[in-house]
Amino acid sequence: MLHVLIIGADVDLLDLLSTHLRQLGYAVHTAASGTEGIATFERVSPHVTVVDLKMPGMSGMEVLKQLREKRAVVVMLTGHADIEDAVRAMRLGAESFLTKPVAMDHLAVAIERAAEKTVLRDRNHDLSVRLSRNFKRRMVRAGAVAALVMASLGFGSAIGGMWSKGPQPAPIPVPFELADTMVVTNDVPMAWGPVPGANIPSLRQSVPITPNSLPPADAAAGF
Repeated sequence: MLHVLIIGADVDLLDLLSTHLRQLGYAVHTAASGTEGIATFERVSPHVTVVDLKMPGMSGMEVLKQLREKRAVVVMLTGHADIEDAVRAMRLGAESFLTKPVAMDHLAVAIERAAEKTVLRDRNHDLSVRLSRNFKRRMVRAGAVAALVMASLGFGSAIGGMWSKGPQPAPIPVPFELADTMVVTNDVPMAWGPVPGANIPSLRQSVPITPNSLPPADAAAGF
């Protein structure tokens, strides 16, 4: 149900307008002064506020100004068609400006249009809040993933640095008659060479190279 607040010093006018708007299905609240009207607005947060321009004490223009600071949607009423007042009210943010005696159908149309604007504004605000929350959650998740990736890269680099700084195995000289191609498998030097005891020179096998598997130093010096 849409809520309408009517602010004005004319009690008869308040009764007339509130009765008609209730018949149209609105929830109606009334206030007999500007101060009371602002307090009622803060309490009920109506969709549309109707303000009479001429009131003792706080004027309708001052009420309009304060209500607009609270993002209120306001329809102004005046007892005479004052162009300057109408222009000033529209500049202050009034949704529409009607003269008294106001035609009830014109007032209903003005309130309906103002209420549609309020509902649309509230929906856009709610959507913006939801999108902002979803965006923040996605950014937090993306930041967490990026932090994990960077931590993994840093840990891998540290491990790689530790291995690169470790002792390296010393090269072992291999005579040509023992091997013509040499590889390292699992940190153990391996050589391809003739199979011991084989009569076919081309028959070769992979054998581990250790200091004990090499010929004496004087025999290797002949190469």
